[in-house]
Amino acid sequence: MGWIEVLGTALALSVDAFVCSVISGKKRLEPAQRLVTGCTIAVAFGLFQFLMPVIGFAAGITLQKHFSAFDHWVAFGLLAIVALNMLKEAFFDHDDDSAKEQASELLHPDPNAPCCQSCLTAQTAQTAAAERCAHCGKLSSYYAQTKVCAQPKLQIGFFTLLALAVGTSIDALAVGVSYGLIQDTILLAATIIGVVCALCSLIGFYLGQVLALFTRLDPILNTVGALVLLGIGVRILSEHQALNFL
Repeated sequence: MGWIEVLGTALALSVDAFVCSVISGKKRLEPAQRLVTGCTIAVAFGLFQFLMPVIGFAAGITLQKHFSAFDHWVAFGLLAIVALNMLKEAFFDHDDDSAKEQASELLHPDPNAPCCQSCLTAQTAQTAAAERCAHCGKLSSYYAQTKVCAQPKLQIGFFTLLALAVGTSIDALAVGVSYGLIQDTILLAATIIGVVCALCSLIGFYLGQVLALFTRLDPILNTVGALVLLGIGVRILSEHQALNFL
């Protein structure tokens, strides 16, 4: 198989990962968090897109015979779980996210400084330790620093990342099996697939960060993202002819 065919296969396999990366990047992050999270997502998606063809190539027809009966259901289940969690965030966790965003906007280099111009210096010690300023009602700078700045730089859960990486790379197993029928090695092709997927995922994540600038659309983006993930899952089931009974 030539370079053009391998590159075309890599781009085709990267579409789902690209979409999921856009969805994963829809929450506005600080520069350090953005870099760590984006690179982690790209590496995870690229790694699984590399591993799945290798596993399929090594296991060959045996794997296809035993695993192809339910692999699409595994992908659908993982994507559905992430989608349901996004719907939960869209309808129930939006207020909490708004509070965190407000705290982030109130960051101040001096943790002992008052959180508004109207607050008196004498009140600083009293209000700095409180979650909200007793005078202006805003989140205090102390609360903002300890609750926001102390957040881990990786802003995606391990299970969510694993579910998305596995769910979007299941189809690569079949690619590995098919390569085993016509090629003697899979490493070069799998490396190209993994690198292309990682790059597409990184681009998708930063595109999601552009969408994250529209903070008022966050519940809508969560809902749309959940529906897109469910759509990807249903498409996988359809391609494996698991919905023929409908």
